Amino acid sequence: MSSIDTVKNTDNKNAEELRGSKERVSQFSYIKTAACFAIVLLHCYNSARVYHAETLTDGQVTTAFAVCASLMWAVPCFLMVTGALLLDRNREIPLKKLFGKYIARMLIALVVFTAIFTVIRHDASAGTSLASEFAEGLLFNHCMAYLWYLYMMLAVYLLMPLMKAIVKRLTDRQLA
Repeated sequence: MSSIDTVKNTDNKNAEELRGSKERVSQFSYIKTAACFAIVLLHCYNSARVYHAETLTDGQVTTAFAVCASLMWAVPCFLMVTGALLLDRNREIPLKKLFGKYIARMLIALVVFTAIFTVIRHDASAGTSLASEFAEGLLFNHCMAYLWYLYMMLAVYLLMPLMKAIVKRLTDRQLA
């Protein structure tokens, strides 16, 4: 065996080991960091546009719309990184881990932040109880538009077994 073949075999083995390991992929970290900054900037411009619309000039409103539109790539990037990590063929996600870790975290965050937003937005003079507003907010997400991402991630995690089955059936040639 030549030294070139040895290097190729070593590189293939290392690539396979990394794929199945819990090693951090630095490119994913860069994508998530850029997406975090983009989402913060997106929310700042959108809030300024929504809450100060009467004091902004037409040019400022147009700029805010343009900035918001140009930053809409951020959430799809989070979804793509999540998919790349969770749909890896070498990564096993048992149902116990899926429901006990991933889905449980989303549900806890959803309940906690729905409760916080319900208390902040509760209007005692409206005649509705805090508990009914909380239940309505949790089931229908009426007044907590900020939490849409948690509902989406719950759906992604619930569909994970189906998506993993599809990926396992695909050949490398079909994925390329």
